[in-house]
Amino acid sequence: MKCEIEGIITAELPTVSGITNSGKTFEKKEYIIQDADKYHKFMKFNMISFDGPIEDPLHVGEHVKIRFTVEARESKEKWFNDVKAYSVVRL
Repeated sequence: MKCEIEGIITAELPTVSGITNSGKTFEKKEYIIQDADKYHKFMKFNMISFDGPIEDPLHVGEHVKIRFTVEARESKEKWFNDVKAYSVVRL
């Protein structure tokens, strides 16, 4: 499912980094965005780089438009949604 949201970055969560099974390094950053809707909903999303550190990370307070996919995965008989940003435009 492909979606889009525009809003302000309100939080940057701790960065996760490591090495994939194929030996490549990766970095995953998670953020919270607050939309411009009347009731100001919040959403957590992530950005992942498989080529080392994310080159141009987002910062709290930035106004951005995010295009993202929502994917479900199962772990230990429980289901989780994962919101993955694939396009970020600073406004």
